[in-house]
Amino acid sequence: IYWWYKSKGFIYPYYTYILECRGKWGDYDYYVGHTKDILKRYCEHKKREVPSTKNYRAVILVYAEGQPTKERAEHWENIIKDKDRGYKEDLIKTSKRNIIKK
Repeated sequence: IYWWYKSKGFIYPYYTYILECRGKWGDYDYYVGHTKDILKRYCEHKKREVPSTKNYRAVILVYAEGQPTKERAEHWENIIKDKDRGYKEDLIKTSKRNIIKK
C-alpha cells in the first residue's frame, strides 16, 4: 500500500498524522505524530519498530496532513494531542481529502 498526500497540487515535505491503534480486545487508541517521510514512518509502525505502538495488534493510518515546515508539523501534532478523542474522530471524519490510497 502506498500513501501519498496531496493538497492543491502540492506534495508537502512534512506531515502530521493520526494512527488508529487496535488492541487485542477490540479496543483502540489514537497515536498522533509527525514525520518527514510518511510512507517510511507508517511502515515502521506496521513492523512494530516504534515503541509507542509496537504492542498494538494493528495500526491504521486514518489521517495525514501535509505541512510546509517541521515546526508547523510539530505544532499541529501538539494541538491534536491536547484534544480529546471526540475532536480527533471529528477531524478524521471531516478530513477525507487528506489521504489518497493508491
